[in-house]
Formats: sequence, C-alpha cells, structure tokens
Amino acid sequence: MKRPGTGIAAAAAVFMLLSSVAAPVFAVGDALKSRAAELTSGPAILGGGVMLGEPSGFSAKLWFAESGFAVDAAVAWSFVGESSLYMHSSGLFHFSSVETEGGQFILPYGGVGLTWRARSTSSLALRIPVGASIFAFPELPLEFFLEIVPGMQIVPSTEAEFGAGIGARVYFPLSRSR
Repeated sequence: MKRPGTGIAAAAAVFMLLSSVAAPVFAVGDALKSRAAELTSGPAILGGGVMLGEPSGFSAKLWFAESGFAVDAAVAWSFVGESSLYMHSSGLFHFSSVETEGGQFILPYGGVGLTWRARSTSSLALRIPVGASIFAFPELPLEFFLEIVPGMQIVPSTEAEFGAGIGARVYFPLSRSR
C-alpha cells in the first residue's frame, strides 16, 4: 500500500531536480531580454489572460526576464469526465528565442508542475507542459501561447492525463521596490 503524500513528495523532488539542473541550460536571446526590459523596470513581468482548450479559463504568468524562467498558473473549468474546477501551476524554462525580421518572437518552452481538480473525489497530478510563446506584435506586450500537456495523476490513483490549449496574455510592468 502506498503511503499518503509519497506522490506529492516525488513530484516536488522531480521539480526541484529539473529546476536546478536545467535552469542554466536554457537561455533567452538578447533581443528578447531587451524587449522584456522595455516592459519592466524590475526583475519580472506579469501577464494575465485566458486559455481555451482542455481546460478553459484564466491564466497568469510571472516571467523573470533575465533568466527565461517563468511560473504560470491557471484557474479554469475542466470538461473531461466529471466536470470540475481545475487549477495548475508550473515552472517553465524558455529555450532560446527565434526572432523574425518583423520583430516577432517565438519562444519554445518546457516545464513541470502540478494540477489539482476539485470533483467528488479531488485529484492531484504531475503536468509536463511543452509549448511556444509567440509575441506577434512588437509594439504590444501581448503573448499568444499554445501547449500540449501530458501528465500523470498521482492522487487518489495513478493514471495518465493529457491536456492542450491555446491562449493569450497581456503583460504589465512590475517596478522594483525602493
């Protein structure tokens, strides 16, 4: 019999290991760093918006511009199986950016995080998002994103999960506190 909490501890250990090993490998291009610097006078930018797909709802992302690391979160509604309130949070590592001649950026990313679904029997799952952030309008702080998310439910039982979505976020500047 599995001890309660071992799945959560394993997921946390995997996240911490991936964060410490992978963070230096993923670097964001200088052009995108300067674009991020235009959006913020502090160390990070905060975006908020919507996502459509499975699940559909509201999305937020705190992006640490210098490192390319971000934390995203969502509150949404899942329509798979027993409909439920859905929440997730993930650490995302952005790979080097691709810049077009018109000043648009495409940033592939990967990450790891946790999902919680509130249903008659709540569940907790490990999620592994893989996607791309697209900044299509150089003059607007607007990100479009698309992702696929394989995962594994770890509580109350073990089973595979899969999600996908598209969305958009508007970024707001964060200032350094003085």
